[in-house]
Amino acid sequence: MKPTYFFLSLLLFAVFGCENKPNEEAALLELFQKEKALNCQLASMKDSITTEWDNINHLLQKNLPTDMPAEEKTNMLKVRNASLIRMFQSFDDVDEGVKMALDKTEQLDMEMTKRITVLKKEAQKIESEKIVLFQKINEASGADEVSRFKDLHQSVLSENCN
Repeated sequence: MKPTYFFLSLLLFAVFGCENKPNEEAALLELFQKEKALNCQLASMKDSITTEWDNINHLLQKNLPTDMPAEEKTNMLKVRNASLIRMFQSFDDVDEGVKMALDKTEQLDMEMTKRITVLKKEAQKIESEKIVLFQKINEASGADEVSRFKDLHQSVLSENCN
């Protein structure tokens, strides 16, 4: 059974099942979805900034002086930090368009870093809430029920991001 269908089946059972399921279970299912969305957003941001730095490296590689020492060139192209790239002596000879692109990527990187910090705090909050809900479910329904929800949790997290 696909994870999405499993999740939907479980959710429908929780809502319409014979037993009256506690609110903790519905809250836990919602947290799983929030965590998945957050993980997808973080992965997308990582891919995006990696692409930006790859583009900068490509621009640098095309525009570095031909007489630049090979070791310095190799080291510069490994760096993904604008301030460190600017420290290389050969960077002064790079085209202004490349320098502007580096400034833009640096700004984007700083903005993403701030956003990632916020998202990681949200992830910590979700984790804390999950722990509390797992404890409540354990007290109300036992370890087998907690195990079932942990399996569901893994299933939700393993689904592909859209």
